[in-house]
Amino acid sequence: MAAKLSSISRTIPWSLLLRAGIFGAAWLLLPFWLFFLAALILYFLPVFQPLRLILPFALTVFFAGILSPNFWAAALFAALFFLILGIKNLTLVNRMAAYETALFLLLFLAYLNLFFHFPNSGRAAVLLLSGLAAAAYALLLRNAARYATFPKEWSPRHQAVIFGLAGLLVWQWTWAVLFLPLNPFYQTALLFLFAAVLTEMFLDHLAAELGRRRILGYFSAFVVFASAILAANPWQL
Repeated sequence: MAAKLSSISRTIPWSLLLRAGIFGAAWLLLPFWLFFLAALILYFLPVFQPLRLILPFALTVFFAGILSPNFWAAALFAALFFLILGIKNLTLVNRMAAYETALFLLLFLAYLNLFFHFPNSGRAAVLLLSGLAAAAYALLLRNAARYATFPKEWSPRHQAVIFGLAGLLVWQWTWAVLFLPLNPFYQTALLFLFAAVLTEMFLDHLAAELGRRRILGYFSAFVVFASAILAANPWQL
């Protein structure tokens, strides 16, 4: 992950940093309707392939609308907008790494909110929300794959199966984690870990790089970090 982040941009795009900073500050300081107008202006102007990144942008604005303003969330939204705008305007060099990072940040926001509100929500509502989150993950993963270079041309049907399976597995894992007696932060960490490993595995499969050694490495990393998360949770008998 560190290597990917370091390769996103070779030079500092100051204008992009400024626009991202304005985005975060507008959310923190302005009423939401003014922030929403500012976000639309910052994203759509100048007009350049605006629909390509519309899903992550819409999700970012959605989460901005449901979270209470605070500095750390503003910094997170600014970072998200930096990545989204950098990909859209072709400013960032490694757009695949940038999109994947944005995917993980959005996933973190989605499931942290889901796990925090689960105790106060009905089962049907959680079923619907977790399904929508998994579907959004599958769509974001599909869009991330567009920025990768694969050694062979996969059929649309094969890719649909891959991304649909990824969304289904995340949905199933969400339900497993929901009923564990864990703090919402640890639930989010377990879901995030699973989705991160799953994302790398599916992208490696499309790149024809998913061998036995790499599968073993992913599985070992998942077991180690999942064990650490479970051990850190304050269990009560």
